[in-house]
Amino acid sequence: MKLKHRFLELQVASRGDCATNRSSINRKVCTFFQIHFLPEAVLGARLSAMLARALRKSGREGAFEEEEIAEYRHAWERPGALTNMLNWHRALRFRSSLAARITTPTLVMWGMRDQTLEFGLAKRSLALCEDGRQQIFEKATHWVQREEGSAVNGPLLAFLDG
Repeated sequence: MKLKHRFLELQVASRGDCATNRSSINRKVCTFFQIHFLPEAVLGARLSAMLARALRKSGREGAFEEEEIAEYRHAWERPGALTNMLNWHRALRFRSSLAARITTPTLVMWGMRDQTLEFGLAKRSLALCEDGRQQIFEKATHWVQREEGSAVNGPLLAFLDG
């Protein structure tokens, strides 16, 4: 069996995008995430109530069942979990200095009704790729794979089989 290399990006900010996101709210959130310990305390308060509310509000109705949100809350309470999540955002500010192009075939799947990330981030991600393509989901939010699972799976499997 021959190993194939593929890269899939679903609703993800890339190199330096925290600093260049057009939304001032998102820039403020990114800046807040850079402070160590404080975001963990705020987001972890009251059994991660703010994060649970964000899951409920950022997707279409029914994107997350209450049982799933309870599982997320349990996971967020594990030691180091919130810090590990935030470290992804903290590292974004360092990525703009990376000059290497992505040569691995890449598929960017994007929900156009994302309230957090603007579509320009998907375009900038594709601009970093030698062999990049995109799949747009007009009615999906940040949780494209949850809300458009059937529509995501076909192109995803075709891309991975490539």
